[in-house]
Amino acid sequence: SNVLIDWWHKKGRTLRVYNKFSETFLTDTNFDFIGKRKYSFIFSSALLTIGIISIIFRGFEMGVDFKGGREYKVRFEQPVNTEQVKAALDKAFEGNTIVKTIGSANQIKATTSYLIDKRDSKNDHIADSTLYLGLKEFLPENTGYQTFKNVNLLSQQKVDPTVSVDIIKSSSIAVTLSIIAIFLYILIRFSTVGFSLGVIVSTAHDGFAMLVLFSLLHGLLPFSMEVDQTFIAALLTVIGYSVNDTVVVFDRLREYLNDRTLRKNDLAHLMNMAINSTLTRTFMTASTTLISLIVLFIFGGESLRSFSFAMIIGIVIGTYSSVFIASPIMYEYEKRKRKLAKQEDGKK
Repeated sequence: SNVLIDWWHKKGRTLRVYNKFSETFLTDTNFDFIGKRKYSFIFSSALLTIGIISIIFRGFEMGVDFKGGREYKVRFEQPVNTEQVKAALDKAFEGNTIVKTIGSANQIKATTSYLIDKRDSKNDHIADSTLYLGLKEFLPENTGYQTFKNVNLLSQQKVDPTVSVDIIKSSSIAVTLSIIAIFLYILIRFSTVGFSLGVIVSTAHDGFAMLVLFSLLHGLLPFSMEVDQTFIAALLTVIGYSVNDTVVVFDRLREYLNDRTLRKNDLAHLMNMAINSTLTRTFMTASTTLISLIVLFIFGGESLRSFSFAMIIGIVIGTYSSVFIASPIMYEYEKRKRKLAKQEDGKK
């Protein structure tokens, strides 16, 4: 992009990166974000408190990746009743089976821990055969086992309990290392702990808020809200987006702090100026990203619905935290730091 724009400019041609709407949209705002920071702290604290309660009592809808088991996606010729399918599979698998409709009323996802602890490879075939026998009453008459596997069985997945423990461990390490790397990157780029602290708190806020909403909403929406490797991918993507959004605001703030004329102003005023001056960019980036994600959510199919929904939640939360969490946290740190420095100077 940089090379092409440079080349275009050297040709003496103009390049407009705005239209009549975006040229003036949110350009003359003067919102007191820092002055209203207590409201954002109250809102976020309330959300996280509700979330902790939900996580304790409701928990998560854990995917096969994290809990181990067998997952089957099956399509029937006619719509089926999930309660009836569950009852049939509970009897066949001799235990509790989770059955959900996916996409349309004639498709289901069944999850079971049947024979998952057995290491013999023959047990995979036994489990598949048991699934077929359990669902036989919902299939057309004379549907054989091979026809069922080729036509009706859309996909199957098996994760051993030991593998699921490794996946949980590696996912936790991935998220932790990402946050540490971000902290060091911001610290090196801005050379101030306050900037790093603001980014890390907002990043942790985004990740936990996504977990909270997945805990609160699972079972209430007509699609899967599983916490699995796809969710971890969405979480890491949102962390990157949120950090990028925050860095834009902090870069502008650094410009103001380095300006001899502007840095005489109060820190809160400078921070409000930085946020307001980047508000158009923040809104445009969030809205265009959300448009593509909403399209993906609607037309991307059942397999991408959980990922795209997690991304939509994450982008909204990430945009909110860049403005209402990262900057106020950085301000609180710098204010306290300057106060302590003044006290030290007074003692000297």
